[in-house]
Amino acid sequence: MASTSITELIDRAITDVAREKFEEACLLFSVAEVAQKSENALHGLVDDLSTQKNPSYDEWTANFYLQWYQARQIFLAYQIFSKELSEQLSDHARDCPKEPVILFDFGAGSMAALVGLVIAIAKLPITPQWLPQVHVCNQDPSSAMLDLGRAFWSRFKALTGRYAPNSRLKSVMENATFNTTTDVYEYKILADEYSRRGGAKILTSFHTIYREPRHQLKSVGTHLDRVWCALRPQKGWLTANENSQSLVNDLHDDLTHLEINRKSVNEHDRECICDRKLNQITRFRSDVMLPKLECFLKSSSRNLLRAPVPMFKHNNLIYEIISVTRSSATKINPVESVFKREINSNVEVMSKRPPVNRPNWDFPIVGACDRGHRIEMTSMRDFNGLEGLAFCTVCVWPYRFRLVGERWITIAGNPNVWG
Repeated sequence: MASTSITELIDRAITDVAREKFEEACLLFSVAEVAQKSENALHGLVDDLSTQKNPSYDEWTANFYLQWYQARQIFLAYQIFSKELSEQLSDHARDCPKEPVILFDFGAGSMAALVGLVIAIAKLPITPQWLPQVHVCNQDPSSAMLDLGRAFWSRFKALTGRYAPNSRLKSVMENATFNTTTDVYEYKILADEYSRRGGAKILTSFHTIYREPRHQLKSVGTHLDRVWCALRPQKGWLTANENSQSLVNDLHDDLTHLEINRKSVNEHDRECICDRKLNQITRFRSDVMLPKLECFLKSSSRNLLRAPVPMFKHNNLIYEIISVTRSSATKINPVESVFKREINSNVEVMSKRPPVNRPNWDFPIVGACDRGHRIEMTSMRDFNGLEGLAFCTVCVWPYRFRLVGERWITIAGNPNVWG
């Protein structure tokens, strides 16, 4: 395919989905109501993102996000996968031709990472028969964003089949599967399930960092930690807005098992996707939406609808996620999960050894998880090794107890400790 063809397919798919949503809205509401809801969504999205707040991402906001940001997020994902993972993905495809590429996209939004990944795989310098299958697990708290992502994927796939029926991209898309969830705990279960499968595993979290609400930033760090430990990916990537360096530093402080290292990616190399504006969605906004709503809109809203929609954005912050040794933990071995924390002395602990030939203890044995929550060991796992199982109901995470010398310590777990 010519390099501009993929841009045109993305542009048309965005336009088709936006047109369908706009026509549905005009059937359900008066023009004045559509204009008011559109104006609120436009300014809410622009104002919130410019001040690093997390937008509401309801149906109206999600639709304008798709129109303005979807293409640039696809380009960003493609850029990372093609420039940073091309060699690894090519080697994996040759060495393990029957094993898929598995992507866990945390904060998936409208599933731009899925599209960026299939484009990058279609461009791998390998013969077509070695192109790997793709499976993507998408998590996002906004069901409206995920719904739009599914609609966009369906339309983009149909357009690729129609206008590029013999392309490598069509072949990769036909063999690609995905699932979606808004539940982060279900996401951890999926991560554990896929950790037991073969394949090249990647974890991404693109533009999920916001200044407000503050508790959400800590939540991102907590869940990234736990999904990583459950999935055990080979690579991980996190991105943020160019003005979010201080927030990234705060996120780094909240991470227990992971480190994030700034990467420099050449954003001027557009081997696959063109850097021009998106003509079709730009014309739809200025020639269809604006004339219909103009008399009910403020001048600032009219200007937003007239503005050319860009294909890409410079100066994104891009980070590689890796497992590291932090001050409170030994280096993580994801298979053995050897992160340890001694139980606090003021926590009730069984500190004496069991009598010889008596592996059964008086339960429960009480300790603390790595975040300080009370956990109880209710059963033995390994009599000879003197290990037991515990479960933190706050973290929703399993742990091991191990007797070391005269003291019980907890070992931060992942779901594999149950087996």
